Amino acid sequence: MTWPKFLLVSTAIDLAINVAFAMGYLLCGPDALVGAAPSQLGGVLPHNIMVFESLTALMSQALIAGLLFARFARPTAAIRFSRQMVV
Repeated sequence: MTWPKFLLVSTAIDLAINVAFAMGYLLCGPDALVGAAPSQLGGVLPHNIMVFESLTALMSQALIAGLLFARFARPTAAIRFSRQMVV
């Protein structure tokens, strides 16, 4: 896979995960939020899917980072052939 395609696929996977969890939060509704009043932005957390999202995000980012490192660390063969044998 070429570098631009790899970066596009990894970005698309990350975006798809974020969109899926955003839709999950929307489907849970406003009753799923625990914390501050709805008019305040701080201290509000969804108590039902937050842990699953955290684990999924950490694992997907670790997988993408591992694949990126493997692409950088892949050895490349640099063999040259000649018509005369050199000893």
